[in-house]
Amino acid sequence: MQPGPKIIDKPMPSRRAFLLSTCLPVLSLPGSASQPDIAWRKSFPHPASEYDIGVYWWWFGPAVTKREVARELEVMHRAGIGYVLVFPIYPISVDDPAKGIKNLRYLSPEFLDVLGYTTQKARSLGMTLDLLMGTGWPYGGPWITPKLAAKRLRVEVEPVADKTGLTLPRLKPHEKVEAALLVKGDGEKVNIEGAIDLTGRLKDGQGMKLPALGPEPRVLMTFIQSLTGMRVKRPALGAEGLVVDHLSREAPETYANAVGGKLRAAIPAGPWRGLPPATRGGLA
Repeated sequence: MQPGPKIIDKPMPSRRAFLLSTCLPVLSLPGSASQPDIAWRKSFPHPASEYDIGVYWWWFGPAVTKREVARELEVMHRAGIGYVLVFPIYPISVDDPAKGIKNLRYLSPEFLDVLGYTTQKARSLGMTLDLLMGTGWPYGGPWITPKLAAKRLRVEVEPVADKTGLTLPRLKPHEKVEAALLVKGDGEKVNIEGAIDLTGRLKDGQGMKLPALGPEPRVLMTFIQSLTGMRVKRPALGAEGLVVDHLSREAPETYANAVGGKLRAAIPAGPWRGLPPATRGGLA
């Protein structure tokens, strides 16, 4: 019998102990630091502003006021936070005048006015501001019509062996037939070899005489483009609706023009990182 591997019963060092034992000796070697290294070490206690920490800034509702965003920006600035990403999202409270809570509709003039003020206030503090070009997830909202909404492919399989004619399955609103194939099979299993393509020959609501067939059972497989019905999850007030069809060029362009154009127009001219300049008033 071959001897097994030798087992050493020794506790593993903690992560902190490992880092201290491996990193500190390297950092403390006398005479090993170059001039750039020394300059870097001196700058480390007080790094440049572009290295400040950043946070997601959730605007629930959005129930925001100029007074409150100014207060929060000042608090974050004093804490060493130099970057914020404004993320409008769902309300967590109904309007309550006694508590000063009023949910602003997304992209309303009131919301855009607070947004414009926020960018000016952040800039005056030397803070970087990013803005999500939307609310909730995935992108979508009332600007997305069923034509531009996310799609799926559903397949209807109907036996035709005992019938004298063929008809398309009933379509739901906003659906269309992508393909219709007459194939061998019983519905549980199909064999597409020798399939007869009836796409374009079958019309919705109209029957069609069966072509000459052999003795094998046949099924009509109809491939239908349909809506997923998915809606934006946790959107801000006023941004509820269907999500965009990410496989369509028209859908995201329509969304960017409707949402990005208004957001960009509300922000004073100057450097910021939320949207490309082309979205001012629409995409090219």
